[in-house]
Amino acid sequence: MTATSNVDLLAQAVTAKGFGPDQLDDDTFARLVLTTINGTTNGHDGDVGRLVADHGAAEALRLIVDGDDDELEAKNIRPIVDALRTPIRSADAIANTIAGALHMRDAGAIELLTPEHENWPRALSDLRSAAPLMLWARGDLEVLNNWRTTCVVGARAATGYGEHVAMELSSDLTFRDQIIVNGGAYGIEGMALRGSLAGGGTPIAVMAGGLNRLYPTGHEALLTRVADKGVLLSEQMPDAPPTRWRFQQANRMKAALAHSTIVVEAGVRSGAVQAALQAQLLGRFVGAVPGPITSAASAGCHQLLKDGTAHVVTAVNDIPAVANDPSIDPMRRHDITRAATTEHEAAAQTAQHSRSV
Repeated sequence: MTATSNVDLLAQAVTAKGFGPDQLDDDTFARLVLTTINGTTNGHDGDVGRLVADHGAAEALRLIVDGDDDELEAKNIRPIVDALRTPIRSADAIANTIAGALHMRDAGAIELLTPEHENWPRALSDLRSAAPLMLWARGDLEVLNNWRTTCVVGARAATGYGEHVAMELSSDLTFRDQIIVNGGAYGIEGMALRGSLAGGGTPIAVMAGGLNRLYPTGHEALLTRVADKGVLLSEQMPDAPPTRWRFQQANRMKAALAHSTIVVEAGVRSGAVQAALQAQLLGRFVGAVPGPITSAASAGCHQLLKDGTAHVVTAVNDIPAVANDPSIDPMRRHDITRAATTEHEAAAQTAQHSRSV
């Protein structure tokens, strides 16, 4: 009698939750399981991606949960698979995570995207094997394939100077029909999203955790506005908490989604600097806003400029993709500037709190 495979046990567990083969094709099922497993394997996300790129999602799942030692040795992937196997939870726990996410999808709260989906962001293909296995989205999916997208990032502990520049820059970018993308953090990124929304923009916020765990919690109202006008995006299962390595993962997505990454203000070890380095690796334009030479909050920007990673950006026309795309209605300028000013004044009331969290 042939023993039931682990893949079959997982499929049976998910089917028992109401999501059988009629609702999930093999590829989507495998990507859901792999994403759930991947959520417990800090630092091994690239290994999963390479297995999927080389073997396909369904076969990668089989190799991880059912591949025998001889087969794995023959394919020269045993160390990778062993590292992924260690933290795998029970089939029922994995099925509960998947079923909870799919119930949210079926209720219309979020959307599930795989690479075959018509709205899958094509720019993510530049990440190759490091591309997400799947995405969860909330908002306007058509925004995801608009190449007029600029990533505006920076420090959480931003100065008044940095917040002002972030608001003005994002307002001007919105005026030029650019979509702002970042992670929605306190400080620079929150101000950039506010500037976009004030100008009627459709920003993208890439979450480090799941869409049920919006972070930072103090930006829940802001991120809800982003979902209403633009889109929230995450590669994590909906209830996944944000962790340090997930913030690092999100950086590569932010960089890939945009034609340019602009660092407004950042310390030398800031995640914003890491996003800029990811953008450079992808061949994207990288810009940095210079600040006072005495300001530690701008030290990361200055380092990017000194080592040649970034170009000086003091206005939107310093960004080649924007400067070379002048099609804009000049009548909108006054309305956008006025709206951004009002938004900045409102945000200033909570800026001190944002910097202290």
